[in-house]
Amino acid sequence: MLLWSLWVLYSTLPDLLKTDPQRGMLHASSLVGIVMVAGVSLLGITVVLWTLGIGPNIGV
Repeated sequence: MLLWSLWVLYSTLPDLLKTDPQRGMLHASSLVGIVMVAGVSLLGITVVLWTLGIGPNIGV
């Protein structure tokens, strides 16, 4: 599913932005990078909050 999503992003973004394929690849790569950084940042924030005791009470 992830590979299909990336394929759709890389193949359709130049058409949506009405740019040449090289610029579309650059935009798509930038978008993938931003999403990856946001995901890792969210993971780090979650770890910090769980360490501070803010999280679900699972009875441990």
